[in-house]
Amino acid sequence: MPVTLINVFSVPNGKEDEFIKWWQDVKLNITKQQGFISGKFHKSIKPEGKFNFINVAIWENEDFTGKRMKRARRQ
Repeated sequence: MPVTLINVFSVPNGKEDEFIKWWQDVKLNITKQQGFISGKFHKSIKPEGKFNFINVAIWENEDFTGKRMKRARRQ
């Protein structure tokens, strides 16, 4: 059964471009991981919100989450 992971990020003002660049690099690794189905990256339209970036990723099952996500972020 597919598993949906929702990651929320609180990025300080002025660091958004740096965060987006970092996320693009991470995304390249995550999308190559076995079990990854799809993902969406969202930016809040309200800059004063607590969480201004959200990632929603769908994996084949729970076995493909966790360790693989951590590995992709380190690469």
